[in-house]
Amino acid sequence: FNIKNKALYNYFPCPAFVSALHLFVGALYGIMGWLLFPKGNGIFPERQLMPRDKLLGWRFQLQAACHGVGHTAVNFSYGAVAVSFTHTVKAMEPFVAAFISQTFFGKRVPFAVWLSLMPVVAGVALASAHELSFNWMGFNGAMFSNVAFAFRNYLAKEGLSDKLNSTNQYIHLSIISLLWCIPPIFMLEADKLLPAMQAAVASHGLWPFVFDLATVGLTYHLYNQLCFNAIEAFDRPLTASVGNVAKRCFVIGFSILYFGNAITPQTAAGTVVAILGVFLYSLVSAREKAKGEGKGGAAAQAA
Repeated sequence: FNIKNKALYNYFPCPAFVSALHLFVGALYGIMGWLLFPKGNGIFPERQLMPRDKLLGWRFQLQAACHGVGHTAVNFSYGAVAVSFTHTVKAMEPFVAAFISQTFFGKRVPFAVWLSLMPVVAGVALASAHELSFNWMGFNGAMFSNVAFAFRNYLAKEGLSDKLNSTNQYIHLSIISLLWCIPPIFMLEADKLLPAMQAAVASHGLWPFVFDLATVGLTYHLYNQLCFNAIEAFDRPLTASVGNVAKRCFVIGFSILYFGNAITPQTAAGTVVAILGVFLYSLVSAREKAKGEGKGGAAAQAA
C-alpha cells in the first residue's frame, strides 16, 4: 500500500480525494461482503451490524471523524515528503497518545514510560533536522494524524461494542469516516481535481490510472483490516506493539530501496533511534501494565 500510494501521488497530487477513495473502496468491499455472504465464508466473517444507538452516538461519530481527518492528514504527508520520513514522524504516536491520555483524560502515565519515550522524541528531532525531503506540510500532516489517531484509539478502546468482531468494526468505521473525508475535497482540491485527473490520464492512460486508484484503495483497506485483526488476535499488547515496530522498519527500509531516496547519516541515525525508542516504550509499557494488574489482584485478594 505505502509504495503504490506514494507512486500514485507522484503523478496525481490530490491527497484529499485519494484519502476519501481509500475509505470508499474499503466501505464498498465491506458492504459487498455483507450482501453476498451474510453468513460469512473463508474471507468475510458473518455480518454483524452495530446497534443504532452506538452507530449514531457521539462517541463513535467522534471516533470516525478522528479516523477520517487523521487519514486525510497523513496522506498529505505522504504526498509531500518521502514515505520513510512520514513513518519516522509517525513513530511519535505513542508519545502523543501518552500526552493526550494524561492531559485530556486524566490517565496517569508512569514516569518510566515517559523516560522510554525520550529516544523517540530525540530520534524524530534528529531525523527531521537533516531530512532532505523535509517540508512543513509533510511534518505537520504526520503529526496532526498522530493527534487524531491518538484520540481515535482512546475512543475505540472505551466505546466499541464487544458484540462486533474487528472486521465488522472496521467496516462500520470506514463507512462513517468516508463522510468526514468528503468536505476536505471541496475545501482543498475543488479547483485542481479535474485538471489533475486529466493530466494523470494523459500521462498514464485511463485504465492504468483507474487501476492504480482501485489498487491503493483495496490495499489500504486490507492493510488496515489486517492490523485490526492482529490486535484482536494477539492476547498480549506487547506482541502487537512488536509487530507494529517490525512493520514500520520494513516500510521505511523498503520504501528507501524502492524509490531510491537519498538520506543523510543523521536522518538514518534518527530513524533508527526513534524506532528503537518505540520498541523500548513497548517493553516498559507492558511491564508497567503487568505491575498495575499485579497490584490490583493483590488488593482484591486482601479485600
